[in-house]
Amino acid sequence: MDGYQASIPELLESGELDLARDPIRAWLDRNATTENAQLLYKQWLDAGGELLLVKKSIQDWLGVHGGAPVASFVYRAWLNANGELELVHEPIRNWLVQNAISLDASFVYTLWLNSGGETSLVADAIQSWLAAHATTARARFVFVAWLRAGGEPGVVHRPLQIWLERHGAQWYAGFIYTSWLEAGGHPETVQKWRRRK
Repeated sequence: MDGYQASIPELLESGELDLARDPIRAWLDRNATTENAQLLYKQWLDAGGELLLVKKSIQDWLGVHGGAPVASFVYRAWLNANGELELVHEPIRNWLVQNAISLDASFVYTLWLNSGGETSLVADAIQSWLAAHATTARARFVFVAWLRAGGEPGVVHRPLQIWLERHGAQWYAGFIYTSWLEAGGHPETVQKWRRRK
């Protein structure tokens, strides 16, 4: 197979980050703001590639596609890779206008908060999201991230009660009890559920 050149995805899947750098640079020179570039950003960051190689391209991409639902994959990859919050702060704010209550927004909320992002950026959106999804098992991640980030327990109190009615006896509810109490939430909110366990 003389002359065979591995594709960027093949190089990334094999862990050959050094060999992927130059082809990625060349590809980004032509395609950085195309919608499908988000796939490359996610693959590169998920493979442990350095942020600097894609930072400017991601910033440009977010300027074009930052409000699209698919941008959540870029936000998630960037935050999982410990990227700077400043780069995604305003794009996430704009993204929330259109996507605040989509089920997958929970991933953006939890990663933003778990990465040290301020609660004020997502507070209203989380309230809207919980109004729509408080009964889902996935809501537990939003509750825990909110409370551990120092969010005001009162903001999630009523949705948490609704969630506990459905999931309070499940094993994973223990994370909620602990986070609620550590955040200064009233013990009686979770007390009857803790006794059932």
